[in-house]
Amino acid sequence: MKSLKLYFNLLPAFGIILIIITAPLITSKYPGGSIIDSNSLGFKWTENYWCNLYEETALNGQQNTARIRAMVSSSFLSIILIGFFLVMSSLNDKHKIEQKIILIFGLLGVLFTPLGMITKYHDIGVILAGSLCSIAVLTILRILKKEKKYFLYILGYTWGILFVINYLMFFNNIGIVYLPLLQKISFALFFAWIVFVNYNTVKEKI
Repeated sequence: MKSLKLYFNLLPAFGIILIIITAPLITSKYPGGSIIDSNSLGFKWTENYWCNLYEETALNGQQNTARIRAMVSSSFLSIILIGFFLVMSSLNDKHKIEQKIILIFGLLGVLFTPLGMITKYHDIGVILAGSLCSIAVLTILRILKKEKKYFLYILGYTWGILFVINYLMFFNNIGIVYLPLLQKISFALFFAWIVFVNYNTVKEKI
C-alpha cells in the first residue's frame, strides 16, 4: 500500500508527459497567423506564442478553433502543478519550513494562472502567477542544493533564468521575433525539470 501511494505521487510527471504528447493535437486546430506573418497557415512553433491559442480570434482574423483544447490543456497543467507542489511539500519532511513555503506560494501561484489564461488580464496574471510560483520553485532549488542534487539544481536555475529573459524581452519589446522559440525552449526545460525532480523525490521514498 505504501509503494502504491508513492507511485501515485508520480502522477505530476506522467501528467507532464501526457501534455507534451497531446500538444500537437492542440496546435493542429489553430487556423493561422503569427507575429511574423499574419497570413501564415497553422501554428508555427518558432513564430507563435502558446498564449495565441487562448485568444478567441487567431492572428489571421479567423475564429480560433484551438482555444477550447488549449484551455483544457492549460487547466490540466494547473492541476498537475498543484499536484507537484503538494508532492514536493509532503515528501520533503526533513525541511519543515520549506514544506510550508512550497505549499502556500505554489498553490497561490497556480490559482492566479487562469487570470492570464481566460481573461483580458493576461500580463497581470502572468506576473502574479510567475512571481508566486517562483518563491516555491526557489525553495525547492534550495532543498536540491542542500541535498547536493546539483544537476536538478542547475537545470532549475537554467529554465528560471530563461523565463526571466522571456519576461524582459516581452515587456521591453526586445527581440520579439525570437521570443516564441525561446518560450518553447523554456517550457521544454521546465517540463523536464518537473519530471526529473518528481521522479527523484519519489524514488528516494520507495
